[in-house]
Amino acid sequence: MQQMKKVELEGFIRCCKEELYNMPLEKAVLRAEEIGFLLRCNQTGIYSLGDVEQYLINQMIPVLSDYNEQVGSSFTGNSNDTSVAKKIIFLATEVYHTGGHSRLMEHLATFLDAKPDLLLSKNSSETIITRMNGFFSNVEECCVSAVFARVLFILKQVLKYDVIVLNTHPEDICAIIACGVAKAVNKKIQIHFVNHADHTFSYGSSIADVWYEISYYGKCVDVHRYLTAKKSFLGIPIDSVNSNSAGGNEYVFNDGDLILTAASSGKYKPNEDANIMPLIKCLLERYKKSSLQVIGADLFRNYWWWRAKIRYGKRLVISKSLPYPDYLKATSAAKLYIDSHPFPGGTAFAEQFLNGRLCTGLVSEFKGYTPAEMFKCHDNEGVLSFIENFSSAELNRVKGLIIDVHGCNSVKSRFRAAILNNIYSCNPVDGYGDNINLNIKNSISCIPVNFKCYGFKNLKSLFLISKKSVFLIYLLKALFLKFKFKRIK
Repeated sequence: MQQMKKVELEGFIRCCKEELYNMPLEKAVLRAEEIGFLLRCNQTGIYSLGDVEQYLINQMIPVLSDYNEQVGSSFTGNSNDTSVAKKIIFLATEVYHTGGHSRLMEHLATFLDAKPDLLLSKNSSETIITRMNGFFSNVEECCVSAVFARVLFILKQVLKYDVIVLNTHPEDICAIIACGVAKAVNKKIQIHFVNHADHTFSYGSSIADVWYEISYYGKCVDVHRYLTAKKSFLGIPIDSVNSNSAGGNEYVFNDGDLILTAASSGKYKPNEDANIMPLIKCLLERYKKSSLQVIGADLFRNYWWWRAKIRYGKRLVISKSLPYPDYLKATSAAKLYIDSHPFPGGTAFAEQFLNGRLCTGLVSEFKGYTPAEMFKCHDNEGVLSFIENFSSAELNRVKGLIIDVHGCNSVKSRFRAAILNNIYSCNPVDGYGDNINLNIKNSISCIPVNFKCYGFKNLKSLFLISKKSVFLIYLLKALFLKFKFKRIK
């Protein structure tokens, strides 16, 4: 049955690609973005579409031929003069006040001798731009939405540089096309891809010269991306890393102390394989004087929290995401940190440990992101046992491994070696990335509402490979939007 689903899924994506190849170029680019977003939202085992990237890049070059003279005059890079420092630009789809994606990019910018420039392929708020100006010398936004104009704008900007550091969203095909055309114009341009969403599909595999690893899980996924790029382990830096020993008293948790968990809301959503709610119940039942604070959840939308909130009332405090400084302030009182589940919070888990909080949680299918995962357990009883019987010696040992992987000096050294000297690194710590099985589902569990199905045959195929409730919701939303659009017209 699973093999049949896999064949149907691959057949559906193949049909989508064939449709794309027969569309006018502008429509094909938009279709590629839709396909990319669909694959990003689902663990299908399809992690790259290099053939689509190269097709669109090759089709775009003659279309932009009218701009050749204009494009050529835009190139002011230093690639022909090895005595001049490389000019570096970071290219991101968009950045945020919260989450690890933007913080990683900010860290990397500070690791260079001079502030690099930043180009955003989508509009951002003024407050975001103001924040980015603290890390980058010049911040540009692509304010056009039409496909050709957008690709050309990005192209003209990146052709001024020797090195492009990509921090784009997985579905941002316009940025990838622009960078691919840039390499066709100037073959000396180097593209370094920092894939923060390394667990899922992403465009960019066919144009990258250097592909950075941030986790063991991502390393396993990369095997299926058909990369030709050099691989280099980067790791995600953590500000609070220090070399002080972990004192046993520092990490003691007592009944009555605050319990904390924080992540984006979707990381807690239960699935058929995993659910954090029984652990939440166990903790609040065992430690009856303690409260548990959840940062990042939306109580109105995230129905999986409703039963626990009704049961525990004020002892379960649920709030939405906070800007990073406010997040640190809100979490300072906690003594115990529980990682999100089924999807882990990444290095936020290790960061809380280095800030003096005992950390644990449930082992996830998505693992290999930090040595701190060694504190996790396979069941609720194991978590409770760890909290009450942890070893200070083990905490000290793992803390040293965390510093090797996430210490700012360690990450800085690896990044500079790769981007400035073409020296590539391996993960310095073994052991926390063992027994990784990719969480591949041969069905669609999320259909973006803007995904279009052309013809009854494709709609039927989508129905066969999707969860029926998911397909029904998608169909109802699509019909509603179509009706609403007609009413507006």
